Amino acid sequence: MSRSYRKTPISSNTASGFRNGEKKDKRIGQHKLRASIKRDIVNSNDVLSDMKEVYDIAWEGRKDGKRWFNPEKNPRSMGK
Repeated sequence: MSRSYRKTPISSNTASGFRNGEKKDKRIGQHKLRASIKRDIVNSNDVLSDMKEVYDIAWEGRKDGKRWFNPEKNPRSMGK
């Protein structure tokens, strides 16, 4: 998709660097969830853990909201 471009001038604020997104955070969260579910099964718990109980990406992740930018001043930011 060499010609794809962003239609809305909104970008995320990340502490992990430009274009890295939340991939690592989601992988860590899924790993913790699987480990927690395995513990629940071994301990014979009736209710399995939920993702928000184990790892809340909104609070524990590196992403820090979104921001609007001026596409005329930053035309390269409109690329995906």
